This record gives sequence, structure tokens and C-alpha cells, in this order.
Amino acid sequence: MRTDVLRNFVALSDEKSMTRAAKRLHISQPTLSRQMSALEDDLGKQLYIREEGIIKLTVDGQILYDYATSIVELEDRARTAIAHSDEHVTGTVYIGHGDSNSMQYLFQAMSNVRERHRGVTFNLVSGDTHSLVEKLNQGSIDFMQECGARQRGRYLALPLPGQDTIAALVGPQSRLFGLEKVTPSDLAGEDLVVSKQLLESDVMRNWAGDQYPQLHSIVNFNLGMTVVDLAEYGSTCVIGYQELAERYYGQAIDCIPLDPPIVDESAIVWRKNRPLSPAAQAFLDALQAICEKAAPSVGR
Repeated sequence: MRTDVLRNFVALSDEKSMTRAAKRLHISQPTLSRQMSALEDDLGKQLYIREEGIIKLTVDGQILYDYATSIVELEDRARTAIAHSDEHVTGTVYIGHGDSNSMQYLFQAMSNVRERHRGVTFNLVSGDTHSLVEKLNQGSIDFMQECGARQRGRYLALPLPGQDTIAALVGPQSRLFGLEKVTPSDLAGEDLVVSKQLLESDVMRNWAGDQYPQLHSIVNFNLGMTVVDLAEYGSTCVIGYQELAERYYGQAIDCIPLDPPIVDESAIVWRKNRPLSPAAQAFLDALQAICEKAAPSVGR
């Protein structure tokens, strides 16, 4: 498959019309139609259908579209990086992230890079670990900020200072409000709001033990501190990061430590055998300097 044909397939998928896509690509409609037919023949799959004059992707077409958009984006980024390789550091750094107190160090690094290299910009992509690992493997992001840092053989990692303490976040209407600590039996049968990733993790299973089957989340989410509003204005209990809740909600939320405690550490992760762009390397250098400076004070 040629990247120019994949680019044309993406345009057809976006425009949902052979005529509009051909106009956008500045090619004739018959040329585009022949390219798409040849692409289907090459893959041995039907990639789209026409319904009432509208192009709709098949299941196989959607699979190809997801990969094709990443390939096209990578080609554009490669061309930009090569074009500016002999100039000042420019370009966009793509960073996948979740909700974590460690994001403050990434923001500091971004600010430091911008002070030195005005041509560098940043694109933050939020998501859970599963979706971000997929984007990292595809090359659509340069780095992934991972909570609950794990060792991964295909990646390099820079540990970030500090930690995130998982706590029960409740408002005044909760029966848990005012407790000094929360045990698995305290949460059994409660209306919980827990991220899908945490609820299904071995960390939560091991913490809850025999009480795990009694833990029920009434709202599943990937990330986002806005769900803490459910605790502030109701009787639900949100399981989330204590440091972030205290920063954004202050006294409105009671952050109760879990017993036994669960603490997450974070790291910035990138592919081991994929060279970084000058802009991405500048960001990594700035972040490493910040981490080295912050580590002694965090450890005290």
C-alpha cells in the first residue's frame, strides 16, 4: 500500500463522497475511484459501501482508516522533522497522559522548552493506559505519562518525582465522611465511582481481597477529575487521587486514605528503538533536568 493512496482513502472516508474527496485532493473522480478499487483488490476486502449517495465504511474499512490516519500523520511529521533538521529546534511534541499529580513536571518542562525554542509546540492526548500504549506503538504520540509505572521491555522510562495516593473521595452526605481511613469492608455495597482501569486491576483486587465482589461502580470512566463532582453533590464515593482532589476541590471533599494504602508512581515512557525528533529530545532533556532537581526535595 502506498501512503499517497492511503491519504486519498482517508480523504474519501472523511468527505463521505467521491466527488468531494476528489475535489479536496485535486484529482479526477475516475482516478480516485480506480485507486480505491485497486486498494480493495490488494487487500481482498470491501472497504466501503454507498448508501443514498453517501460513502460508509465497512468494518474492514474502519480498521484500515484507523491505521491509515496514523500512517499519514507519521509521514507528515517525518517530512516536517527532516525539513527542519538543519534549522532551529521546531515541531510538535505529542504527549499522552492521564490524571496525575506528576503532570506538573511535564508542564514545567514544556514551559522551559518554550523559553528556549519558540518554534516548539505541544499536543496533549488524554486517555487510559491501554489506549495510550496503542498510540505509542503506532507512533502517533512521542511519550506516554503512565500512572502506576510498569517495566516494559520495548520502552524506555524516566521515573517522575512524587506519587499519587489513591483515596476515597466523599462529600458531607456520604456515610463515610469524617472517617480516618477506609477499608474494603467500608466500601462493600457502596455506590462507587471508579475508573474502569483501576477497578479491573490486580491492585484493586489484591487490596479488596474477599470484599472485591462487593465493590460496584455506578459510573465507569477512563479519566477526568470532573467525576469528583458526584461526590461533592451526592452520597457516592469516588476512588481517585488524593493529591489532585485536594488541589482542585480543597475542603469541599473529604479525602480519606485507603487501608491498607495504595500508592501509584508515575513515569514518562517512550519507544526504545524509535529515534526522537529534535523537539521531543529537547522536551525529554528539560524534563530530566527537572526530575533530577526535584528528586532530593521530594524524597525528604
